[in-house]
Amino acid sequence: MLGLRGGYSANQPFGPSAYANTTSDQSLNGGVTDPMATELNGINGGLALEPDMSNLTLRHQPVEAKKPSGHSNGATSGSKYRFDRTDSHSTTMSHAGEPQITILKETVIVTSQAFIADIDEVDEHHIHSMSIEGYFEYIERQRLTHMPHRGSHWDKVLKWAEFFGLQISGYSNTVEPFIAESKLAAKLIWTACRALLQLGPDNAQALESTFAVFYKLGLSVAFLLRRNSLLMASEYLRCEVGYSLNDLLILVRDVSLYYRVKLLRNVHETAFDFNSIFGRQITGFNQRKVGIVNAMWEHILGAQASTQIQTLRRWLQPSDHTLRKLLVENEATAGRRDEFTCEWFQSHLLSFTRSQDDVLSLQGPAGCGKSVLASWIVERLQRPLGKKIYDTISCTVEPDVAGEDPTAVAKRLLLQLLDKNVGNKDFFQALVKAHHAAQSTDLEAAEKSLWKCVDGGLSRYRDTDHLMIIVDGLDDFEGGQQQTARVADQLTQLASKHRNTQAIFCTRGAASKPGHGSTRDFVISPDHTHEDLRLVIDNLLRGYRHFDHQGEHAREKIVEQLLHAAKGNFLWAILTVFLLKRESTHDGFHKELKAVSESSKSVDEIVAKLLSTIDLAKGDVHLLLSWMLVTDRPLTSAEVRLMHQIDLSKRAFVERGTDAIHHMLTTIGPFIRQEEGFVRFRHSTIRQYMLNMQKEGKRLKNRQDAQADLTMRLLAYCHLNLSKSYDPTFEMIRESELEDIFTKYELLEYAVIHWLHHFRFSSFYQDKGTLHLTPDFKALFPGSTQLALLEWSCWGSAGSTTETIHLYELSLRIRQEVLTQNHRAVLQGLIVCGNAYRSRHLTIEASGCFYRASKISQHVLRKYHVFSITCTTTFLSITENISISSRTEVATWKEELLIYIVDTYKHQHGKTHDLVIRYYKMLAQLYTDIHEEDKAEKIWREVREIVIGRFGKGSKEETSVSEHLTIVLKKGEKKTDIVEYERGIFDIVVELEVWDTRRIRMTLELVKSYEKREEFLKAEELLVMLWRRLTDQCHHQHHHGVDIHIHTIDVVIEYVHFLRRCHRHEEAANVLICIWREYEEYDFESETIFLRLKAIGQLM
Repeated sequence: MLGLRGGYSANQPFGPSAYANTTSDQSLNGGVTDPMATELNGINGGLALEPDMSNLTLRHQPVEAKKPSGHSNGATSGSKYRFDRTDSHSTTMSHAGEPQITILKETVIVTSQAFIADIDEVDEHHIHSMSIEGYFEYIERQRLTHMPHRGSHWDKVLKWAEFFGLQISGYSNTVEPFIAESKLAAKLIWTACRALLQLGPDNAQALESTFAVFYKLGLSVAFLLRRNSLLMASEYLRCEVGYSLNDLLILVRDVSLYYRVKLLRNVHETAFDFNSIFGRQITGFNQRKVGIVNAMWEHILGAQASTQIQTLRRWLQPSDHTLRKLLVENEATAGRRDEFTCEWFQSHLLSFTRSQDDVLSLQGPAGCGKSVLASWIVERLQRPLGKKIYDTISCTVEPDVAGEDPTAVAKRLLLQLLDKNVGNKDFFQALVKAHHAAQSTDLEAAEKSLWKCVDGGLSRYRDTDHLMIIVDGLDDFEGGQQQTARVADQLTQLASKHRNTQAIFCTRGAASKPGHGSTRDFVISPDHTHEDLRLVIDNLLRGYRHFDHQGEHAREKIVEQLLHAAKGNFLWAILTVFLLKRESTHDGFHKELKAVSESSKSVDEIVAKLLSTIDLAKGDVHLLLSWMLVTDRPLTSAEVRLMHQIDLSKRAFVERGTDAIHHMLTTIGPFIRQEEGFVRFRHSTIRQYMLNMQKEGKRLKNRQDAQADLTMRLLAYCHLNLSKSYDPTFEMIRESELEDIFTKYELLEYAVIHWLHHFRFSSFYQDKGTLHLTPDFKALFPGSTQLALLEWSCWGSAGSTTETIHLYELSLRIRQEVLTQNHRAVLQGLIVCGNAYRSRHLTIEASGCFYRASKISQHVLRKYHVFSITCTTTFLSITENISISSRTEVATWKEELLIYIVDTYKHQHGKTHDLVIRYYKMLAQLYTDIHEEDKAEKIWREVREIVIGRFGKGSKEETSVSEHLTIVLKKGEKKTDIVEYERGIFDIVVELEVWDTRRIRMTLELVKSYEKREEFLKAEELLVMLWRRLTDQCHHQHHHGVDIHIHTIDVVIEYVHFLRRCHRHEEAANVLICIWREYEEYDFESETIFLRLKAIGQLM
């Protein structure tokens, strides 16, 4: 447990804080939350960047307080400073006349007042005189005073404090032209950091964790500084940059003052959870940095790129926010390790970077320290090495995370390259293509496209910057050695292709030799880690009374015994020390020490011996281990607590108390580690041993039973918390709403995302996909639509792949069996499935979902409910492009829903509404397409009546409908009906002017009908009558232009064709001569007239 001890290295006692009851500044777009308010309200926040800082312990000594004027003593007294919410920003003008954003103004004022009140010898002059040079001088004095060894806790604190201060200096200088008070904000941050450093080297271990957080924030600032030309590219970017500096100032201020509060409350030891208090602020800064990077992409590529960048991010990172923190936000972070360790590797690292080798393969057996060394390499390369500055991207393959494969590695590398390649259009386009490829079923092609994108992202390092790729845990892929070799080969190809890129990866044995590039193998031997292991064993034993009570020589001898027996295996040493510490007597300790030193037991044997001392049945310890072995990712301590509180027999939450969880975690302490709020196995070797136990059914639930138990608990949690009934919806839950929900219900995100995966491996899901749902399962299954909506938002956040569609299908099957068909949750599940199918262009499957959704909606909601209408119109929209030529199932669905939608719109708008006419026409066309002319005729006649009633006889709308009806009648071969109908139409159109195209067209249609019935005389009468009337108009009317002449010639040509069909060729010739003589003297400029006359000439 980390501790702060009273007493400071500088003569600057600190006064009491009036800070406890204030509220912190909050900025626009998700500003930070006051940590004190967070603590008082019991809010649990996740920490995005920092190492494990839970249960920090402060040890206090009485300190004379500096009391603000006019205020009572006590850290909890009211403050004269109000840290009010800042919901807007304003601008002012700089001395150069440029507009400045005043986001920092209020925060700077409040922070200055708080420091002056709470930190002795800090006054306004002190703050304004603070400079980066003075800050560095103070750190240098600390080094000269305490002379910390390289790699010690205090050495790292001073390094990280220096780095963070330097980045803040660069950031404030960069943003000074457009962010007012940025210089003063930097001075206040240096003041806060110096106040923390004044706690001195006695508190170095606690300060190491604090400054590790600041160091990582400094890396983010350094990243933004490398793109400083874009920081002021737009108003939005300038504001967000100002808010980011505001976030940093509030965080550093709050951390420093919060430490003061804890130190001054009493003289007794006080523990607090750093993560729950400051985690939200760090996560907020992280999210703002991502927003700034996205805005940079948008500025370069245009507004349309904004949505694409967000989509790409969602695709590249896990949908599970908690897993995202574990995998993504902790890449390239400073790992926790013992003082002075790993420094031996610097010369080997330097030698590799100076060589022509492309890859360094770090090899060694399990437990030899590869992962700690990889973490050290990442941290070391943040500083210049051999006069070279390195950029790094890193990835750790986690053995306790499901789905770890080469694709996952490529995605995590790409996510880091996405930030490092801001503005690289080729890289962006390649990512877009890879995202499209990922939606296909060709997994091999999708993986190749990812590695191709990595290749493109590395191109920026080809000529100038240096890049190191570090990948740890290549042996932990689910696919085994084959996947290890694949990734090793990809890394070697990439490093060999790009001149300034090198790669380091860690494996237990030599990966198969790739065919590209030059690889340097480095096998970690006990000789390399001898001194590191000595330090680790000594640190582990300290605090154990049977070791501490020994003389110095005896302690050295004990360490030497264990060091010799460990043979370079850190895991063996750690577990053995845990075994020794279980001895309660001096003699027992030495007896066990002799036994383990002489027996050369393996790690598995040590694990077995430790397990033999534990009653796994007591306190549900076996349950926790069983869960940890089957979860898709490590659980957080909060998730473990909530899972344990679920009583499946009572179907309720049962308060277990913190002691129960503490007992569980303490009991299995040798086998687990708690970092960043996660509960994880200490090493993959221990996990594998437990998996073998589980497989054999020894002392733990077998794998299938553990999956079933976990499934039931997750569903029970959803059932108990998602109890409200909501109407189904077509809209996904927004990202911000998801975060709020998952923050409120800490186990819910894991439950939503992973319950179905556990279900598939449980006894509920048998061979060939058969469901075996017990009464208890059905009783606990949530009936709320919320779960289906949450599944949609989480599973489909990066698009609908084949796998996510399978998840939607199975989830829907379960709902249908548990809740029956006519249920709102089933309805919501159909909407989710339908949209997933639609996004993959699976129109038949999608139409089936929306058809069923419409039918269920009409039953469980209302017949004319807007949701029922939406389901129906969505179905009709999907099926509009489906070719239907016979009465298939889809045709029947479409017929049924078209009848429903027509009836609905008649009910809502009346029978003459456009929507009624539109869907009536669709129904009539459907009947025509499937050759059911009788039904089509009936619909078209009804539509014609509606159209005549609304638009009148002879209107273009009525004429259009009439034409469709004519076509239907002809297809039905109802000759009498056709002629009768067409005569009726003709009676209408004769009321139109003779030159009206509708009259001419309908007359010619009637001619054809008469001719088809061999009533040639009637047909000829119509043609001659039409010709004569058009000719009269040509002779007596001159305002119609050439159009009437064109119509006349067209009618004559049709008459000629009619005569020839009747074998009256001589008469046809006479008609042609007549019309030719009629027009041969005319002088027309119209090209159309010329073409018509040319046609007459050809007919002659």
